[in-house]
Amino acid sequence: IADRLDDRFRLLTNGSRTVLPRQQTLRAVVDWSWELLDGAERAVLRRLAVFAGGCSLAAAEEVCALPAPADGVAVDSLDVAALLGSLVDKSLVVAAPGEDAEMRYRLLETVGEYAAERLAEAGERDAVERRHLVHYRELA
Repeated sequence: IADRLDDRFRLLTNGSRTVLPRQQTLRAVVDWSWELLDGAERAVLRRLAVFAGGCSLAAAEEVCALPAPADGVAVDSLDVAALLGSLVDKSLVVAAPGEDAEMRYRLLETVGEYAAERLAEAGERDAVERRHLVHYRELA
């Protein structure tokens, strides 16, 4: 089991057949949560996957807002704060004050792995990684 923990979605595939289908596997649970999100929430969640150790609100606003995404759901930088709050309320994003008392947002490992898969599926990885790079280059 220890050797297979890096592929948590493949490892946890045999759930009880007496529970609801969405509770039988880890992937089913995360898929079910994903399906409950609207398009803008999905866009922000998948784009947060580029942050390795979490991010500030300013970084999220800069990186997660794309003017012309592939799925047709535009996310304005002014909407990112509300969308982050919604994702925190749904326990998909963790919010905690950082060392400078500024709120920081991060994904749990399982959610981050899932969001990274969705980012690749959406064909946005290059664009979002570029925005991430530009944001931190300008910050430095």
